[in-house]
Amino acid sequence: MNVHGQCVGCNDHRSGNLIEYRKGLVNRYGMNILLDLEEAADDKSVRVLTKEYYIEIAEEYKARCKNLENKKSEAEQILII
Repeated sequence: MNVHGQCVGCNDHRSGNLIEYRKGLVNRYGMNILLDLEEAADDKSVRVLTKEYYIEIAEEYKARCKNLENKKSEAEQILII
């Protein structure tokens, strides 16, 4: 997902500083991901976002967090040994 913070100067005074922001996305994720994001942004189809959709997304991210916590715990145990 395309969720990144920006400083006030870039966000407010430079209208998002879009050229540098785009370059940063390419550096972080690669051109293919950027093109996928741009394609999704151009998609003007109607999406019906239901309560069930939001519940499903919440469950997915809870599982991802739990997975990351488990990996962190495993890494910490390796460092202790």
